[in-house]
Amino acid sequence: FDFFGFENLQVNSLQQLLVNFSSENVQHFFNFYVFKGEIDLYRAEGIKIDPVDDVPSNAALMSLLREQPTGVLAALHNESASRDALASDRAFMMRLGVHSESNHLELHQKEGALRFVIRHHCEAVEYSADQFVALNLELDSERFTQLLA
Repeated sequence: FDFFGFENLQVNSLQQLLVNFSSENVQHFFNFYVFKGEIDLYRAEGIKIDPVDDVPSNAALMSLLREQPTGVLAALHNESASRDALASDRAFMMRLGVHSESNHLELHQKEGALRFVIRHHCEAVEYSADQFVALNLELDSERFTQLLA
């Protein structure tokens, strides 16, 4: 279930990852402050409610996406920050390999295709890592920074 904006297109790239990361942040906020907060408030006020065993949580996924220095976005930033001829989408994918045990991430590097799947709160999305580093460098450019100023 998603009502904060989520994208799963035929081909998903960095732009969709950033949209979906934003959606996950809002979902995390909603889960914590609405579900958990309301349950705590009811208990504090002595209101009896049916037991809630499992408040939805995407905390593990949020950690995978934003954890420093190995999360998906940190790995992309670190690969892009090298700004040399060796910075590549394949090297970015190698950085993601530290999460090979994650329930939320699968890497697919067959037949030259650089793809990974992230299991988001509402569905799994396959991303094409082709041009991730170049797109991130565009987002990190001085021109883009000036536009935001």
